[in-house]
Amino acid sequence: MSVEAEVKAYWMGSEKQLKDLGATYISTVTQSDTYYRHPCRDFKKTDEAFRIRDQDGHLFITYKGPKLDEETKSRIEYEHPVTKEFEKIILALGFEKAGTVAKQRKTYLFQDIKICIDSVECLGGFIELESNTLDDREKMFRILEKLGISKKDTIRESYLELLEGKKNAESGK
Repeated sequence: MSVEAEVKAYWMGSEKQLKDLGATYISTVTQSDTYYRHPCRDFKKTDEAFRIRDQDGHLFITYKGPKLDEETKSRIEYEHPVTKEFEKIILALGFEKAGTVAKQRKTYLFQDIKICIDSVECLGGFIELESNTLDDREKMFRILEKLGISKKDTIRESYLELLEGKKNAESGK
């Protein structure tokens, strides 16, 4: 178990801004996150998430608990590597696929804060700042300010929630 402190916003900036800030480039990966519905519990109501992430062919199961505060996307998180067979197990247990989020993620590091630039299929560009301690929340907001993003412009919805909202808006729901 770990805590994932996270702040997120739309991103229309450049990688030059990150380099000028002093951030160090770490890697670029392709991720596909398939989310699942629990057979007896509504994760939308309980503010939880359960997914399998495929990151460049490596699979990880992740459970994210409810958000821990009113300003960020910080949560308790459990993550563990799995094989392709794991999905068959959870489907046999009654879980159902809820949706998939595909993205390319470029990761940088600045002052022990992970900065991720995500290009999300059907949604566009985002920036996520992540830490493994809740004590870094204000530090992350200050970094966003340096990049021209105010605290009020951060987003607490997941990519899956944003995709669902976009689909509903397009269908007139």
